[in-house]
Amino acid sequence: MTLQDFLEQCVGKWFSQRTSHALPPQEIEAGKADLWVETVDSGDAQVKTACQQAGIDPTGAIALRSRWEGQSGASEAKVTGQNLLVFGTGGKFVQTDANGAAMTGTHALGDDEALTIVTASGDRRVEERIWFASPSLRERTSTVSLTASGDRHASFCSEIRMGGAPKQ
Repeated sequence: MTLQDFLEQCVGKWFSQRTSHALPPQEIEAGKADLWVETVDSGDAQVKTACQQAGIDPTGAIALRSRWEGQSGASEAKVTGQNLLVFGTGGKFVQTDANGAAMTGTHALGDDEALTIVTASGDRRVEERIWFASPSLRERTSTVSLTASGDRHASFCSEIRMGGAPKQ
């Protein structure tokens, strides 16, 4: 599987269930969200800006935009957000949020067809691993480390495709 194939398989609407906790184990928090993922043309202005910030050649970049709506923990308040993910050649990666704040890092698609993304900003380091159990079931794990405080958080997401089936 190529990176392009993997990212095209990510496109669509997903229902995500997340469990996360601080390490060492403390309170466990659950969340759920609807997640929409779409491809973005490398000529898009936001993609060009993100590429420039991260030193990525936009002509070889693959970009996805994701947005989500859901709940986190016991709160009934709706959580929303969006980001732009840009995968450059040579393993370069940049993620920007709705305000344009960027986190740069690396990406690698392993022989096991799992995508690993590592980003860092300030004292925060995030490692995320994404794989498909089937074309309509995606799983993700992530760990967040804060070096200044020593805090670490881990999460697991199980995501079920609700629409926008991948190309076969």
